[in-house]
Amino acid sequence: MLEQVKHGRTRQCPECETATVNVQGVDACPRCAWVDK
Repeated sequence: MLEQVKHGRTRQCPECETATVNVQGVDACPRCAWVDK
Protein backbone atom coordinates (compact mmCIF):
# COMPACT_ATOMS: atom_id res chain seq x y z
CA MET A 1 0.00 0.00 0.00
CA LEU A 2 1.24 3.50 -0.82
CA GLU A 3 2.00 5.86 2.02
CA GLN A 4 1.79 9.61 1.71
CA VAL A 5 4.91 11.43 2.83
CA LYS A 6 4.30 14.82 4.41
CA HIS A 7 6.87 17.57 4.02
CA GLY A 8 6.81 21.10 5.38
CA ARG A 9 6.66 22.66 1.94
CA THR A 10 4.07 22.42 -0.81
CA ARG A 11 5.13 22.22 -4.43
CA GLN A 12 3.03 23.42 -7.33
CA CYS A 13 2.53 21.50 -10.55
CA PRO A 14 4.43 23.19 -13.41
CA GLU A 15 1.64 22.22 -15.83
CA CYS A 16 -1.50 23.50 -14.05
CA GLU A 17 -0.15 25.12 -10.82
CA THR A 18 -2.21 22.83 -8.58
CA ALA A 19 -0.59 21.81 -5.29
CA THR A 20 1.15 18.46 -5.77
CA VAL A 21 0.94 15.47 -3.44
CA ASN A 22 4.00 13.47 -2.43
CA VAL A 23 3.59 9.69 -2.53
CA GLN A 24 6.59 7.58 -1.49
CA GLY A 25 8.97 10.42 -2.34
CA VAL A 26 7.50 11.19 -5.78
CA ASP A 27 5.59 14.41 -6.39
CA ALA A 28 2.43 14.01 -8.47
CA CYS A 29 -0.44 16.27 -9.49
CA PRO A 30 -3.93 15.00 -8.61
CA ARG A 31 -5.50 17.29 -11.23
CA CYS A 32 -3.57 16.68 -14.47
CA ALA A 33 -1.59 13.53 -13.56
CA TRP A 34 1.84 15.22 -13.93
CA VAL A 35 4.58 13.22 -12.19
CA ASP A 36 8.00 14.51 -11.16
CA LYS A 37 10.64 12.18 -12.64
